Amino acid sequence: MTDQSKTPNTQANEPIFIWVQYKAEEVNNGYWQVYAQLQLPHRLFSIFALSFSVAMGYVLLSPESPLSTANTVAELMQIQYLPGVLIAGIGIPSTCMAMLYLLLRHLSESSYRKRPNFHFPMMYVLYPTGIQVQFATGTGMIDWRQFSLALESAESFCLASNINDVLVLPKRCFASAEEVDAVRAILVASSRNFKKVGNNNKADSIVYEKKAISSVMIDGVHFPLPDMVPPNREQGSDKLTTNALPDDSGRDTGAKPDENHGNANLVSADQANANLPSAPLDASLGSSLKTGLEVEVLYLSGEIAQAENIYFFRKRLVLLGVVYVALALLMPINFLALGYVWNLPQATAVVMSLYQQLVLLLIPVYIGHAVCIYWSIMQRTKVNDEAAQVFVFQLTEEGCGVRTGERYVVLAWWHFEECWETEDQLMMLLGSRGRTMFVLPKRVFPDRTGLAYATNLLQRKIKRYKVLS
Repeated sequence: MTDQSKTPNTQANEPIFIWVQYKAEEVNNGYWQVYAQLQLPHRLFSIFALSFSVAMGYVLLSPESPLSTANTVAELMQIQYLPGVLIAGIGIPSTCMAMLYLLLRHLSESSYRKRPNFHFPMMYVLYPTGIQVQFATGTGMIDWRQFSLALESAESFCLASNINDVLVLPKRCFASAEEVDAVRAILVASSRNFKKVGNNNKADSIVYEKKAISSVMIDGVHFPLPDMVPPNREQGSDKLTTNALPDDSGRDTGAKPDENHGNANLVSADQANANLPSAPLDASLGSSLKTGLEVEVLYLSGEIAQAENIYFFRKRLVLLGVVYVALALLMPINFLALGYVWNLPQATAVVMSLYQQLVLLLIPVYIGHAVCIYWSIMQRTKVNDEAAQVFVFQLTEEGCGVRTGERYVVLAWWHFEECWETEDQLMMLLGSRGRTMFVLPKRVFPDRTGLAYATNLLQRKIKRYKVLS
């Protein structure tokens, strides 16, 4: 979106726009590269340690093993014992590591299939302060600080909050090598952890595709790209423009909330349509706000703690209980498995006879663990109360939007798993397991009409709606 004669440093101070239609291998490779950096070493080390312990335990403890008669390290190093030690200590763990690596690599090949957002075109605008994302079911502005890792490979840039939340920016979607340099400069300056992976010598073979877009529209400003005329079209032919997107300063194309705290505005269809961009890039990407409700929330002291308390005892504690029971049941299974592998039936029988006492010892450990988690959550809510911010929620037929300061997100309703209504609040649980929560205090609605509209909308759009007594 800038003149290609400018230096990368100049470009890094201006927004950079790309439009991406993903290929399956781009998403799969991007997720694998992030996983290889954040989780793979820990997984390989764990399987190595486990297989080493089991194999060496058999070699040293099993009565059937010829090495069980060795009492010192010097005896183990004798030539007749060395092959068994090497197989148990290196061969078996290395084989297990290789098998786990191949299994994880195979599972990463389903990353594209499991994430339908990548099946549709996506738009990105990169600013020095963050990246703006617009996809089929939502849009949002993400601060660079939210990414724990930024990777550059020969084919793409990968931005990761964790192993399950990754943005892949293929280099082919930029305009030139100079624009790729500008993106790299932004990431190096803004990311907490920037790494280059793989062989970057393939950059010369990249075919840049952004020349297929001759102009874009950002924040209502038209950005011509004179050096990027679409192939087989004349200089004066029709131009392709994108949606006018909100910028990183917090401007919004929708109606603004009233200055009074706790006020709400019903947005009519005509008002909303008047603010929509006139030339969307794709019907699935266009902001389709029809009619909705907008409320401004400044949480009072204790409101977040009240919601977290309900969530802990109805959701988190149940999940912890499942984990605790699973661990208690896995303990005897592990003892039996090790006793069988090491051929120590008598030792296994002794341990199993003490299983009841072990479980009784685990109960106070489990209780202490749950109390510590609950205490940490309550302490975090106190910190949130001290640094209270104004949140603007927008509820429409298409989705839920949230804005605070320079950050915002808009999500389609299918992202929400459940909605809980209490006497004082509406709690929307986000994600397949409902681990993230949006809280709407009922006091922010100016009258019963606004509250009735919100509850009716949530009942229709969220598949599980519960009224808690």
